Amino acid sequence: MSNLDLKRIYNISTAIGDEFVRAVEEHRYPYFNSYHEGYAVIKEELDELWEEVKKYPNQDNKNLKKEAIQIGAMALRFVYDLLDRKEHEEIHKKQKGLGSILRESLLFRFCAAL
Repeated sequence: MSNLDLKRIYNISTAIGDEFVRAVEEHRYPYFNSYHEGYAVIKEELDELWEEVKKYPNQDNKNLKKEAIQIGAMALRFVYDLLDRKEHEEIHKKQKGLGSILRESLLFRFCAAL
């Protein structure tokens, strides 16, 4: 049996999902237009995390967590926008809003069952 705390995994993945939805809904860009754009956004978030890490020993764990969650959200967006776009377009026609699409995903249904 694994020592993983599934409730913590659920809480972290929910935070990443919420950040993904917030980022998409607050920005006017409908999706990443290219792998290069997606990489650049992820790198920008990673650089922000690195700036927090370099503050050691005075780093703020709240800021570290925030930046790590933003990296996760943008990685999710990379896959969602660029690697599963056809599936996304079909689902988006059937459902209203990105939040409902995300929450219907297999990961979130699995975690919610815990």
